[in-house]
Amino acid sequence: MRNLLLTLACGVCGIIAGVGLPAKGQSNWMLFVVGIGLAGATIYAAARRRPERSWASRYDGIGLFIILLVVTIIVNPVFISAQAVSTNATCMSHLKQLGNELIIYSCDFDDHLPPRDHWLSRIYNKGSTICPASKAPYSYALNERLAGKSLAELEIPGETVMVFECESQVPDPVGDKTKFAAPHGGLGFIALANGAVVNEKKSEVKYNWTPTLISPAIDQ
Repeated sequence: MRNLLLTLACGVCGIIAGVGLPAKGQSNWMLFVVGIGLAGATIYAAARRRPERSWASRYDGIGLFIILLVVTIIVNPVFISAQAVSTNATCMSHLKQLGNELIIYSCDFDDHLPPRDHWLSRIYNKGSTICPASKAPYSYALNERLAGKSLAELEIPGETVMVFECESQVPDPVGDKTKFAAPHGGLGFIALANGAVVNEKKSEVKYNWTPTLISPAIDQ
């Protein structure tokens, strides 16, 4: 029983280390394999310490190892799914904060968003600029067609792209739909000009990249 518990403990530690402690959205399969190896080594050592045991008993240890491996394969997608949910929530939170800070900035500058140059540096509390699912140092870009524009002049803020996911190697990224990245299983997050955050497929964004401005009233 002690050997069985030790084997299971080693295997579970390997699973947690390999799948539950990911780096930038990817599982650490090296630690995962090490955990399985430790489980196998424990079974082998237990069999070696008791030479009087029959080969049938030793095969029981191999059976335990196979069971552990099968359970790992079954449980692994659950860990991956939970990891993806956590990554998505973190990215949404980052974009929500960026969107809110841009709106706060506009309130202090006559409803205008910052210009494209050093726009991130102008925000008071920009928070994180890295999506956990992205490998790029800068993950969020300002819609270049909205930079410096007045939010008060937007006809439909809730349908206008303000900040979106990208994969940029330079700070203060700006761009259009060609730079939109979708690192979340083909989906990417977008902060709209009203502060809402949505997720869209890279090729099926239904929101406006070119802002539609309110037409000025014509005096009769």
